[in-house]
Amino acid sequence: MNTSSIPNSIEDQLQPIRARFVSLLYNRLDALEDLRSDMEIPELRDNALNEACFIVHKTAGSAGTLGFKDLGKYAIQAETHIKLYQKDNTQDFKTVLNHIDHFLEFGSTIPYQTE
Repeated sequence: MNTSSIPNSIEDQLQPIRARFVSLLYNRLDALEDLRSDMEIPELRDNALNEACFIVHKTAGSAGTLGFKDLGKYAIQAETHIKLYQKDNTQDFKTVLNHIDHFLEFGSTIPYQTE
């Protein structure tokens, strides 16, 4: 058996998973950018917020596990503010948008990885 092709560490094993996550992240950021525009239109806002909440929730769950701690933090903050706004509209909508924008900005700084 040729052992040279066996990964030497967990880091090596996680690399392709991280690369796939980052690829998905960029797709999610593109979708979130589109939703961000829809949020400015009152009749599209509720649906856009629901979809955005789903995106940041999924990202938050995977990000921390795969070592993207800060990305996970921004995703959780965005999700929290979206949910607060949806719950009773006492959350300032501009604050919601700011947290989504912070997530988008930070997410775009994650370097694209190859497997």
